[in-house]
Formats: sequence, structure tokens, C-alpha cells
Amino acid sequence: MEHRGSIRICVLAFAFSLVAQPSNAQTAGTVVRYSRNSGGLDTSFNGTGTMAITTVADFNKAVAIDGQGRVTIAAEFLSGGHYHLLVSRYNQNGAADTSFGYFGVTTFSFDSNSDELANDIGIDSSGRIYVLASSSQNYVVRFNSAGAVDTSYNGTGFQRPFTTLLPNPRMFVRSDGTTAFVASTGFDGENSVVISSFGSVGPRFIGSFTGNGAHEEPLGITLDNQSRTIIVGRAANGYFGIMRLTTFGTLDKSYNAAGVGGAVPGVVLRNFGYAQQAGSDVAVDPAGQIVSVGRPESVYDFSARFLLLVTTSSGTVVNASNLARGNTNTQPGVYVPWKLAIVGGTYFVAGASAVGNTLQRQMAIFKLSSATFDFDTGFANNGFAHTSFSGYNDCFGLALAIDPSTNNPVVVGGARNM
Repeated sequence: MEHRGSIRICVLAFAFSLVAQPSNAQTAGTVVRYSRNSGGLDTSFNGTGTMAITTVADFNKAVAIDGQGRVTIAAEFLSGGHYHLLVSRYNQNGAADTSFGYFGVTTFSFDSNSDELANDIGIDSSGRIYVLASSSQNYVVRFNSAGAVDTSYNGTGFQRPFTTLLPNPRMFVRSDGTTAFVASTGFDGENSVVISSFGSVGPRFIGSFTGNGAHEEPLGITLDNQSRTIIVGRAANGYFGIMRLTTFGTLDKSYNAAGVGGAVPGVVLRNFGYAQQAGSDVAVDPAGQIVSVGRPESVYDFSARFLLLVTTSSGTVVNASNLARGNTNTQPGVYVPWKLAIVGGTYFVAGASAVGNTLQRQMAIFKLSSATFDFDTGFANNGFAHTSFSGYNDCFGLALAIDPSTNNPVVVGGARNM
């Protein structure tokens, strides 16, 4: 189904090729499910553990998994000269879930005259699906479990988290349906500040990591068990930044209350020795620690690039590591950690790795232990597994979710020819 507001129009083009395997297409949306213990491919998914979907216009952008292990993916498709939102769902075995939308696919157009880009996705405990996207405006649309727009949500099925179009928004959806959003006010990071919204029209908080909002970029968001919003990204001074807000949308000055490291209370800043570095995602572990991963920016050497910053709930830094490895034919020379998920004492991180002296990448999953704050050497190749797709020379992970019934990680992203 294609949805435009409350109007539904059947779209048949995707049913026959929804789970297409690698072809001569220049790009594909990719899916990989790994074994949580060994790091090997979980072949109970699609028979191989992998899937390349060539009907998407670009790459798979976001993923969420419901309580039945069904994998829901947000991407785009091309129609009428514009990109539009495409949401697909797969059963736990990798087959298209024909109970969802039309043969496993539903689409949505907020503005049929503008390109629409999928930004994020989440599922609540009732199986309702929230997709954050950008068109002429940022919007979040909610689908019911069957793939129809849920018009009980804001009376229309969608709403705008911000009063104006903002770049690169992120979203976190809690199991009870509470949502939090973050974006920056300037495209390309120019003169930008951090904005967080809780689903109402208009921001609840406008501020920054440093008090000087120029060139700041929020990249990850989560909520802790007290409904406090935690944001990670790049601060104006080029530092890796973590910010925590109260439930009222103000800086939580109990977090790093003493302002250690030159930060204002409510913020933790860290310089890992690069001119620019950024936190890319954040989560809270079972001990209440705030765990974030990130990377240097604009660094084109072949040294490892995997930054880990962990603080207590009060903002004390527990660990700050640049998890470097050698550059050999078996160890990845360049890491790009992007998305984080925590299961018990395990941190899974999705991204990309490059082996040897090349910038061409492979999709990667990293496993770290909360006991050592380092790679779990018993997982795959000394803590990471990487996957390439036949017919493509550049592959990468963009999003990550955990199957709640098996705790196996699912990574989605893209493959292309460069």
C-alpha cells in the first residue's frame, strides 16, 4: 500500500522482487543476521544469513525487530522522479511477511513533489511501527502491525517533531511508545545547535554541547529508565560529546555536575586526540552506565578508528578508549562504528571495516565486553565479523537491531560499486 495522508493507493511493483539477491544493480539494500556467540552468519535467516534487496532506491537506512522476531526495515523507492518512503517486513526466517501491507511492503508519501528520506525506525510493545523521515518537512508516521497508517496517532497517523525542516534527525522509541527526537539547526553542521523534541510540535530544548552552537552535530539519542534524554554527537570544539536532559527538556546538571573536562554541567566532553571526533550512537547498559561509540572525522589514514566512551549515571568517565588494531590482511585497518545495541553485558556495534590498504569497505559487526571495554576475542575474528556481497565492492552497515528471542544481531545497510 502507498499512503498519502489518509488516502491509500495500491502499489504492486515491489511484491515480486522484494527479496532479490545480488544482481547487476549498482546499489542494494543489505541485511545480515549474525550468531551472537560465534559471529558466524545465522543461516536460519533466508538460508544464508544475508539478503540483498535491489528494489530499494538507495540503501536500507534503519531497522527494528518486534517481539516475534520480525525484521522491519525503512528505506526509499523511486517513483515519479522522487524518492518516497518504503517500509518492508520479513519473518524471522527471512521470508517476506505477507500479512504486512501488500505482500510485505507498505509505502508513504508526505509530499509527493519532494524527495523523502528514511531517517530512523522504532517499534513499541503493541507492534506499532514509528518511522522518522524527511521530505519538505521532518515527520514521523505510525503504522499499525498490519502496515496500515494508524490514524489514531495525532488524528492523521503522522506528525511533525520540529516546526521546520532540520537535517539528519534521529529518533528513539521506547516500548510504551514514548518518542524522542534530535536534529541540528544547520545543514552541513554550520551554525547548528542541538535540538530535542518529545513528539509535540516544536522543540522542548534548544541548546548545545558547549554553549557555542556553531558546527555541532547530534548523531545518536536514547532514553534512560527515568525518561531522561541522552544525546551524543560532535561538539563545537571538535570533541566527542554526551548530553543528558531532564524530563522537562532542560540540561540535567546532575550529570557531570562538577563540569569535569571543561564541560558545562549536563555534558561530558572528550578529546581523543583528533582535530574532529564525534559520538555516533548511545545506549544505557543494565548497570545504568551510559555507553557511546564514535569515530574521528575527516581522518583518511589507515589506522583503526573506533572510539568508546562510557560514563556512570552521574557523568564520571569509566572508560575512554581508542580501540586500535594493526593494519594487516586479517585485521581491519579502518573501523567506522555507527550504531550500538546492548544485550546484557555485551555491546554490539554495526558499521564497516576495511582490510588492508583500501578505502573499500565491508559490512561489519563488532562485539565488545562490558567487563573489559574491549573487543570480545572469542567472537569471529578477534571481536569483529565482516560481510561482503557478491557483485559489489563497497559494503557497509548503517543500522542495528537485536532479535529479542535469540539475541542475534541484525545489521542493515548498503552495497554499491565504486
